[in-house]
Amino acid sequence: MFLWLIGQHNVMSNVGRVRQHLSDDSSCGLCDAAMEDINHIFCFSPMDILICVEFVRLDKITDFFGLNMHDWLVANLVHDSCVAKGNIQWDIMLGSLVWNIWIQINMSSFESFVHYRESIMVRSHWLSEEMCSMVRVLHSLAPSLAHVVSHCFLWWGDT
Repeated sequence: MFLWLIGQHNVMSNVGRVRQHLSDDSSCGLCDAAMEDINHIFCFSPMDILICVEFVRLDKITDFFGLNMHDWLVANLVHDSCVAKGNIQWDIMLGSLVWNIWIQINMSSFESFVHYRESIMVRSHWLSEEMCSMVRVLHSLAPSLAHVVSHCFLWWGDT
């Protein structure tokens, strides 16, 4: 559901707050970029780039960062674009990274300290491993259910 909200641009950013007259500052509070829009939050902030470089193959970096948010989600979740380094379940790892980046953004708004990229990566690895374990257990109990659950976790549609 969260990835669907991102794909629909329904996750609040500072640009969105300015547009709705809730703020007069559209800049990023973490890196001072001029505009904190949804693309900046999840793809183009310095923290995101450092995190994603850890997981994305070097020959796919341009493809990974060269799309708008909707196309980026489709390429990475639906079409399994094989951008990941190593042998990881990329769709689940990407969902985990995006979720933990969002948590980080919100924590920095309400707490005086900022977590480093390593903590986001550690939490994302843990969440990804837990989800993969859940899918494996479900697959052993009810193969058709495991397939549905893993796709429902990541599916967000084109509505």
